[in-house]
Amino acid sequence: MDIARFHLPFTDGGVPVVKRVVNIIENLGFAQIDHGRFERTGIPEVVFCEGKTPEQVAEIFSRLAATSGFAMATRVKPRHQKVIQKKVPETVWHERAGIMTML
Repeated sequence: MDIARFHLPFTDGGVPVVKRVVNIIENLGFAQIDHGRFERTGIPEVVFCEGKTPEQVAEIFSRLAATSGFAMATRVKPRHQKVIQKKVPETVWHERAGIMTML
């Protein structure tokens, strides 16, 4: 896991404030998971299933769930759903939307 730390200048009522931002990227070889995305942007990392094997999707999904306590996958096909649900049983498949969540 690569950890990059950097400081960004912010202002708080006109007073300069330095905020430390932690960027944690986990490189799986077939995907890079941005574990610090929600902290930096307020938008969590999401698994885009298209073009990935069911096993790759399940691995990414399970690592996101383990790190943050929640995960979401988009463009989920039945072949992905089966493998994700086997690895992370507490997921919910929203079949019509093609989305899986674990909240």
